[in-house]
Amino acid sequence: MSDYNKQDRMDIEKIDLIRVLNDMIKGAKRFWLLIVLGAVLLSGFYFIQEIRNYHPVYTSNATFTVTRNDSSLYNNSYINEQTAGQIVKTFPYILHSGLLQKQIAADLGLETVPGTITTETLGSTNMITIVVTSAKAAYAQEILHSIMEHYPVVAEPVIGEVKLNLLDITESPENTTPAPSLKGSIIRGVVSAIVLGTMGLLLYAFTRNTIHEEEDIRKKLNLDCVCAIPQIVFKKRGAKFKKDVSIYNKKISQTFLESIRVLRARIEKDAKKNNVKVFLVTSAGPGEGKSTIAANIAMALAMGGAKVTLVDCDLRNPSVRERLSLESKGPGLYDVLSREIGLEKVILWDEIHKIYVVPGGKPYDDGSALLDSPKMKRMLEELKEKNDYVILDTAPVGLLTDTAVLAQTAEAALFVVKQDYVTCSNILEAIEQLAQSKIYIAGCILNGAEAGIGGYGYRYYRYYNRYGNYYSDSHYNNADKQAEHTEEAE
Repeated sequence: MSDYNKQDRMDIEKIDLIRVLNDMIKGAKRFWLLIVLGAVLLSGFYFIQEIRNYHPVYTSNATFTVTRNDSSLYNNSYINEQTAGQIVKTFPYILHSGLLQKQIAADLGLETVPGTITTETLGSTNMITIVVTSAKAAYAQEILHSIMEHYPVVAEPVIGEVKLNLLDITESPENTTPAPSLKGSIIRGVVSAIVLGTMGLLLYAFTRNTIHEEEDIRKKLNLDCVCAIPQIVFKKRGAKFKKDVSIYNKKISQTFLESIRVLRARIEKDAKKNNVKVFLVTSAGPGEGKSTIAANIAMALAMGGAKVTLVDCDLRNPSVRERLSLESKGPGLYDVLSREIGLEKVILWDEIHKIYVVPGGKPYDDGSALLDSPKMKRMLEELKEKNDYVILDTAPVGLLTDTAVLAQTAEAALFVVKQDYVTCSNILEAIEQLAQSKIYIAGCILNGAEAGIGGYGYRYYRYYNRYGNYYSDSHYNNADKQAEHTEEAE
């Protein structure tokens, strides 16, 4: 038992890590332009800083040997060695003495020496190298010549008469400070942008509390997941190709078809168990695909032999007419509720999808007042009596009160949640508004489930592939035959 719990915890940690990485990748896709812009700005900033802080430093050096003018040939080597040692020890003091500094400054016509002077010796030999650095090339060269000219005179009272035998000297001072590098600034900018971007994406991933999979719906929303609908991505085709997310689209993926079939089976089972016909389909916000889901639910139920009416209850933004390619103009639900127009003059028969449709009509801002009217209640009762199912495509409950008002009349609600789209807090707030109407919430539909590095979509595919074959081979074929017999009887 302990081994099982240990493995379970390891799996959870693995999933959490994969989810964080998946969110980071999604964040990178979403904010890539911002990261690139940051790299450009940082590169420019670093380059400007290099230019502003650039101060060239020129170096001039001379190498020479030190000898005593009064030394004999017999003891010259020994004396020169001693002399070199004395010079090495005394040179810094003599070099920075006030007398030599004044001589150098006087040669340059300045009050102070505009540079630094250092020495190097080759082991215990009498060979010395003087290195002069200055902000100006001319100063570096002049300081070096001034030292070589005045040093023997200044050093004589200390170490006696010496001679500097020049071996090598730089003809022109060298600039030892690297010039501002655009390439280097770009590299620094890109690296900084990557580091800051990674930190930002980590923060984004850890703070993005959204719905990723079915288990999140159960844990975070305390609702059942009725079904998970995979993300549909159409391949690039000609301009005339219609990207219609519908079970009637021959180009749609098999995974999508199977998921809708599973969803239909769940709804049929729930409707029979709870004796409900009127299903309200909504979401927390726009862009979650509720209208697409509502239309496909109606089509799938009708394909199974049921008589279905799809009602566009989003009066502020009606879209069902256009989505199903019905008549572009004509009266709709708005006209039924606001004028003396009967339902029979508004309802349309969709021959292609085999469903009845009540379009929304012209857009209307105060939809809640009309949806809460006695006319709306009577119309739903009439549709309920004449249909096996009534599917209501409503406005997002998280933005408007229209759906919450309509929920008082509907019998069941299906809540569409797009994967990794709306935060859990906003979803819970929308569900709470919906629950205040006391409507039966049948569950959530996870829409746009795609395979990330966590492989969520692949798990869905295996699920649908296992159950979908049954519906495809037996149940759906029988349902289609039943639908044909129903039409012949009518």
